[in-house]
Amino acid sequence: MATEFEGMTDEQIIEQLLGKSEPPKGYYRIKRPGYGYNLEIDMQGLTGAKVGKLREQCTIKEKKRGRVATEFDEERFNCLLISEATIGLRMVIGDEENPRVIELKGWGDEKLMAKGKLSGPDQVVKRLLWAGELDALGNKVLDLSGYNIELEDVKN
Repeated sequence: MATEFEGMTDEQIIEQLLGKSEPPKGYYRIKRPGYGYNLEIDMQGLTGAKVGKLREQCTIKEKKRGRVATEFDEERFNCLLISEATIGLRMVIGDEENPRVIELKGWGDEKLMAKGKLSGPDQVVKRLLWAGELDALGNKVLDLSGYNIELEDVKN
């Protein structure tokens, strides 16, 4: 079986592995048949640094009785993950044979934000997606970002 590294020196392989690579991408459809439209979302994985910054934004620290108490806002975290990872967003209206497609510029599209009087893309995510959809898409972003993977045990 031929691989993309066939014929390369060790140095070339290492250089390619350490070079900039494209993040993994995924395509997801949220079906809403009773509502007459579906959402189609193109997403890409995020770096560990980006996910860390989002976690930090969603962690609230308060001093209570001499101790620092932390609380994590998981819903906001999922909204931020989804808005940051989205690279394409479409509303597909009507039947599969003759659909009308509305291309949006992500969750921060002016049409969505102005109509809903929302302050940011994460607010649009929160408004448009249901609780289970938020969790599912947030997990998909983490999957694309290399989280939630299975590691293989190696035994001697």
